[in-house]
Amino acid sequence: MNAGARHEQITDLREPTPEQDAAIKAAGGWVAQFARTLKTCRLYDSGNPTAQRFRQELAGSLARILDEHGAMALRFTADDVQCEGVSLYPARSRDDNLALPFYRDGVRGLTFSPGIEPREV
Repeated sequence: MNAGARHEQITDLREPTPEQDAAIKAAGGWVAQFARTLKTCRLYDSGNPTAQRFRQELAGSLARILDEHGAMALRFTADDVQCEGVSLYPARSRDDNLALPFYRDGVRGLTFSPGIEPREV
C-alpha cells in the first residue's frame, strides 16, 4: 500500500457553540417546513390559496432565520439533508426522501444568503 496515496480525514469532534446549535436547530425546523410545503404544493394547484400561503410562510421563515443566523448551508447525501454535518432530515423511506432528488440531480449543497428574494425560494 502506498502511504502517500492514503488520505486521512480529520474530524472535528468539538461540540457546536450555542450560536451554531441554535442555527442548526433553526435550519432543521426550516427543512421540515420545506418538506411540508413541497407535499402541500403537490396536492394543490399553484394558484390555490393554501399552496400560496405555505410558500409565503416558507420564504418568510427563511428570511427570519438568515437575518438572525446569517447564511445557511445545506448538504445533500443520497438519504439525508445535513447542516454543519448534523442530520436534519434523514430519509424515512424511499417515498419520503427529501435529499434524493437533489443528490440524484447532482446538487450536493445549497447555501441561502441573507437578502434572498421570496421568489428565489
